[in-house]
Amino acid sequence: SSQTNYTFQGDTTYYISGSGPTVADPNAPKGSVESLGNTATQTASTLAGLKDRLTKLGLTFGDVVQARVFLAADPTNGGKMDFAGMNGAWLKVFGTPDQPNKPARATFQAANLVAPGALVEIEFVAAKKVKSARRHAK
Repeated sequence: SSQTNYTFQGDTTYYISGSGPTVADPNAPKGSVESLGNTATQTASTLAGLKDRLTKLGLTFGDVVQARVFLAADPTNGGKMDFAGMNGAWLKVFGTPDQPNKPARATFQAANLVAPGALVEIEFVAAKKVKSARRHAK
């Protein structure tokens, strides 16, 4: 069973701006959906990039308390967002036995995203208690 993260007084909050997918097929036309992959592929590559950003901050997916997911219409899904494709990739990193925490999440269908060919953009809010570097005088 998975659990939801909470923030507590004294936690440091991190706002991770929207990130999108990386190229999955370098032989496909640049800026095309084919170059970035379907919604599941794009979600997986976006989460991999976000994991790298979290790691640089000393954080993990377990520290993520909120996520906003923006999905564009997927031409391979009848022109509708592919929630199932996104959620399948999502559940490989959130709510697993190794990482049981699940952030509060909102998912939106967007008409278009900034990057050409992008079907997925994800932003995070993470929180973690950070030990103070200050020492108290004796």
